[in-house]
Amino acid sequence: MMNGSIVPLSNRVGMVEASSPIGPRAASSPIGPRAGASPAPTIPTQRPNLFLLMLQHHFQLLDLARASRQHPFVLWNMILGHPVKSEQAVQVVGALNELCGTTYALVQMEVNVQE
Repeated sequence: MMNGSIVPLSNRVGMVEASSPIGPRAASSPIGPRAGASPAPTIPTQRPNLFLLMLQHHFQLLDLARASRQHPFVLWNMILGHPVKSEQAVQVVGALNELCGTTYALVQMEVNVQE
């Protein structure tokens, strides 16, 4: 094909034929599902961390920090998996439950609590 030249539809490779609205190649399309393909990956069942709960319940980190009366760095450490004091973590989980109307306990969450 030369620059600027017009190629008729019948000469284009890989185009859908006019006789069918989807064409004969749709079944073997590299975009569509393949026969014997595994289903979409699932999210592993694990204890949620604070970041997953933020995504699920749509709250802001600073709102939770204000409600729990903790510094935002404490919440950030919880998100990153850094150790936090158990008293701080309990306050954050309590504020989370009040903000979102949930009933999470600290043992149900993935929190690195230092003793």
